[in-house]
Amino acid sequence: MRKEQYHMTQKELNRVHVIQQCIDGILTNGEAAQILNLSKRQVIRLKKGVRNEGPQSMIHRNRGRQPAHALPQKVKDQIISLKSTPVYQKANFTHYTELLSLQEKISLSRSSVYRILAQAGIKSPKVHRQKTTHRRRARKEAMGRLVQIDASPFSWITEMGSLSLHGAIDDATGRVLGLFLGKSECLSGYFTLMRQVFTGYGLPLEIYADRHTIFFSPQTDKLTREDELSGKEVPLTQFGRAMDELGIHLIPAYSPQAKGRVERLWETLQSRLPVEFALQGITTIEKANHFLETQFIPHFNGHFAQTPKDHKAAFHPLGPSLDLSTILCIKTSRKCDAGGVISYHGVFYQVSSGVRKEMVPPRSRVTVCEGPGGEIRVRYQEHVFPVVPVSKSPLVKPGDEPLQKKKTSPSPSPTHPWKQGRKVVPSIEYSDQEILENLLNSTAAWR
Repeated sequence: MRKEQYHMTQKELNRVHVIQQCIDGILTNGEAAQILNLSKRQVIRLKKGVRNEGPQSMIHRNRGRQPAHALPQKVKDQIISLKSTPVYQKANFTHYTELLSLQEKISLSRSSVYRILAQAGIKSPKVHRQKTTHRRRARKEAMGRLVQIDASPFSWITEMGSLSLHGAIDDATGRVLGLFLGKSECLSGYFTLMRQVFTGYGLPLEIYADRHTIFFSPQTDKLTREDELSGKEVPLTQFGRAMDELGIHLIPAYSPQAKGRVERLWETLQSRLPVEFALQGITTIEKANHFLETQFIPHFNGHFAQTPKDHKAAFHPLGPSLDLSTILCIKTSRKCDAGGVISYHGVFYQVSSGVRKEMVPPRSRVTVCEGPGGEIRVRYQEHVFPVVPVSKSPLVKPGDEPLQKKKTSPSPSPTHPWKQGRKVVPSIEYSDQEILENLLNSTAAWR
């Protein structure tokens, strides 16, 4: 039987030469240990191996053997073939490692998966750009001190094209507080997002957002110093008004790097969410929002959220009398007519018949509250009432209309000139000679 042969490295050849000199008595054990950077005990062990087995004892016993804990080739082939499927093809290597553990029950480290795929010539779809150095802002100390919000248009669901994902992330921990997918970036989407944050955690101290007109009026930067000194203020947007009512400070960001926490969140989600939606078979916005709130956010936070410096959260709990539906809504002022009916966007609404008239007096000014779902309610003083759409604006109930006199214009008296009619003057016939004489007489009189 032919014995396998292995080539010795230069380092091993040097060891054989030094150990052989030690065996021949040229070097002592201490000198050999110093040259080889080994202990005396190790030198004695190597001398024994060379005497008994010869120079090949310097070769490691596992050379040419497959380690006992080595990954089977069958598993490697499975990892490579799965990465080529349409479902996993768009997943980056880190996300793919997590999906292998969750979906395929293959638990490996990221470095192992990376090495297997790199040896097969597969590159990660996520391109790492050269990082630009920015002055970093330290995280807030406690959770709830600062919440960053934003929206990202992207093809989150491949079958539906571009959609906008609204998101909120805590600055101190990097915890995702809420996600809401909508057709476009809109006020209704942000109101739904903030409802998730408020009901799940409470009211934060500050909110960091860009200078979109949803958050800040475009007239804000046009105020002069004289206007500010005179006390002139720019009216709040609907979102700004809602945050002002809740006592939350809204901060504008003047660059994407200022709210870098949420910007980096979009980079991570754009790489992960389309793959997650495809694995779950999600093709509608409703199913996507349910999956985000019930499954994806808890798993994501468990993997990426960090521990804050101060463990005491800064969120304020919601009061028992606080009704978010009358705050996170579009508020518009309207005036009721004599029948208690208002007009809103071309539709007439009347306060529900169960409300007494003294609670909402006729011709009173009320506040119309339109929720994110399009529901309409009316607020008068401290009370909120439901409304019912009507076909037209009845001033009074049918059958109770007062008798009204028919309006008539005043007629002139019989002696009025208009009643006298047109007087006809009889015509007089003149001959040509008489006409000529009258003309000459009138000319002479004029002269």
